[in-house]
Amino acid sequence: MTQNDNRTLFFRVTGTGRFFRPCFAALLVLALTTCSNYNLSLKDFFGDPDRDLEDFGPVPAGSISRFLVGNDTEWDDALFDIQNGGNNKNYVITLTGDFGIPSGSTFGTVTGVTVSLRGKKTLSLNTAGNLLDLTGNQTLILWDATLQGDLPSNPNSLVYLNGGTFFMKSGTISDNTATASSGGGVYVEGGGGFTMSGGTIRNTAANYNGGGVAVSGIGSSFTMSGGTIRNTTASVGGGVFVTGGGDFAMSGGIISDNHAIVTGHGGGVYVTSSSSFTMSGGTISGNTAVSGGGVYFSSSSGNFTMSGGTISGNHATGLSSSGGGVSFSSASPSTFTMNSGTISDNHATGVSSSGGGVYVSGSGGFTMYSGTISGNDATVSGGGVSVAAGDFTMSD
Repeated sequence: MTQNDNRTLFFRVTGTGRFFRPCFAALLVLALTTCSNYNLSLKDFFGDPDRDLEDFGPVPAGSISRFLVGNDTEWDDALFDIQNGGNNKNYVITLTGDFGIPSGSTFGTVTGVTVSLRGKKTLSLNTAGNLLDLTGNQTLILWDATLQGDLPSNPNSLVYLNGGTFFMKSGTISDNTATASSGGGVYVEGGGGFTMSGGTIRNTAANYNGGGVAVSGIGSSFTMSGGTIRNTTASVGGGVFVTGGGDFAMSGGIISDNHAIVTGHGGGVYVTSSSSFTMSGGTISGNTAVSGGGVYFSSSSGNFTMSGGTISGNHATGLSSSGGGVSFSSASPSTFTMNSGTISDNHATGVSSSGGGVYVSGSGGFTMYSGTISGNDATVSGGGVSVAAGDFTMSD
């Protein structure tokens, strides 16, 4: 256990039995002193292994290394130790100050590494590129820290996963515009997985697809059980964009006030190209697009299954807009199946707009077994449901 005032504070907790007690007492004295110097609580200093790494089961004794990081030099020191610390290790980084770093921070080539990032401070981007890159069998857990783009223009997303795993428990991802990429906040490909159970992605944009989150490729996934994606914009998929066989499962959380700009589709969510969307909970509301204000689904072989949650208060705008709540334009064998949930108070407001609640224009068809479609409106046809092609079946 070492401490150097000019570098990252680094320590590893090890030992059991009677020989561990004096070591722990010395560590507690150091913790109290350090917390006083950095204005931290004891929980900030020690972290909480059950919370920090709870997704990975019991944490082996002596396997957690911790860093207090307050500037870019200390950040580099922590990354150096992680990159050279070997495989299958667990780390907790606690931010003690607001600071900026260059693009391209990685955990190197180590595998099986899990890094928990915490501390109510802001880590910002000061050169163009990705703020954090995860590859292969690497995992990042974001707690109460803020990841922020701090540039007037940036070609890439803030967090990039190419086979890595990202758990967002709380905290914020904000203020980035990906001018040459998809996923203004988070971009997932290569079989990577992003799980969001808390926190906020806000004020991000992409000139291409997925203002908040973009998912691309077979095996790549986004699972949302909590948190909020809001005030994000893109050409298509203002909030979330899924393509290439990726999967999106939403059981909770809020996707709101996002926009597919100009002639775009899918203000809240856009799913295409053999991808699937399962909605069992959560809320998609207040989003806007030309078609599919809430959700636009145009997958060649994937399915949209709604078994819970609410799609409400979304708008399809433009001269010939369609699908204020949902626009389904997939060909068979893709299907839209509604087993439960609510699609309500959505609007298709153009001069010749259709399908205030749901607009169906694909041969895959829409089957409604249960749930509620109510209070939607359109200027021309189908305030609740409009079928331009394909089938709409209501079945008990």
